[in-house]
Amino acid sequence: MTNDQIERLQRFIEYGQKLKGDEKGEAQVFCDRLFQAFGHAGYKEAGATLEDRQQRKGKNVKFIDLLAPEEVRTAHTVTRPTLSTVRQQAARAAMIPTSY
Repeated sequence: MTNDQIERLQRFIEYGQKLKGDEKGEAQVFCDRLFQAFGHAGYKEAGATLEDRQQRKGKNVKFIDLLAPEEVRTAHTVTRPTLSTVRQQAARAAMIPTSY
């Protein structure tokens, strides 16, 4: 890892430590800063979409918090899952194709 990469990630960590955890007020900026930490100008420049609307047959519209096709999918939750839950979700996501 280069010094520049380390500095970007450190700035992101410092930013994250200041957050209160309010999804509606902080999630989109958090996503943008996450992409910046990994060297993109922002989420939009990386080809990602925030609050992507997915129409489900016979059901209400589902919103995907962050969608970067074939790269990243996230869902922000109010409750804090356990580390074991997060690991299980990550393992399942690794086996599921991300293209729609």
